[in-house]
Amino acid sequence: MDLHLRPRILLLTDAQPGDIRDVLVARAQANAGSMEVRFGRHQVMAWIAKDARKLWSPCLDVNCRPHPKGTLVVGRLGPHMFLYTAMLFTFVGTGLIAAISLCWGYVQWSFDEPPLALAAVLPLVLAAAFFTVLDRVGRKRAHHQMVELAALLEGIGELQADEEGVLREVEDHRRRLEGIA
Repeated sequence: MDLHLRPRILLLTDAQPGDIRDVLVARAQANAGSMEVRFGRHQVMAWIAKDARKLWSPCLDVNCRPHPKGTLVVGRLGPHMFLYTAMLFTFVGTGLIAAISLCWGYVQWSFDEPPLALAAVLPLVLAAAFFTVLDRVGRKRAHHQMVELAALLEGIGELQADEEGVLREVEDHRRRLEGIA
C-alpha cells in the first residue's frame, strides 16, 4: 500500500546535487518578495513570504541526493511541518478518545449501567468531520501558493513514477560506495 499524505516530489536529473541546489536557491532568491528560502549543503526549504503567509500556507522541502545517473531530487510540498503535525495529533487524539469512549460505554452497558461514555462519541465524530472540512478548506486556499512554490522545480528533472525502484538504486549505489555490497 502506498500512502502519501502530502504531495511528494521525486525528480531525476543528470546535474550534480550542488548545481541543483544552486539553481533552486537562485530561483527562490529571484522571487525574494514572494517567498523566503533557507538552504544547506544539499537541502532547500522555501516558504511564502511572511507578509503573504497565512496559517494554511504551504512550504517546500527539497533534498538533492547523489544518484548513479546524476541527482535525485526528493521532497515534499504541503502544509508547514508544525501545522501538519498538529493536524495529525488532532485526528489521532480524536480517534483514540472516541475508541476509549466506545469501550468504556460498552463496559458500562455490559454491567447494566447507563452507557454515559457513549455520549462523547458523537461530539468526537463531529469534531473529526469539522477538522476534515477545515483541512479541505485550507488546501483550497493554499493551492495558488503551492503552484508558486512548485514553479521552483520547473524543468529541474524528469518526474519518477517508480519511486521504490529509484530509491532502491540510490541505496544500492550508497552500499557500493561504502563497500557493503
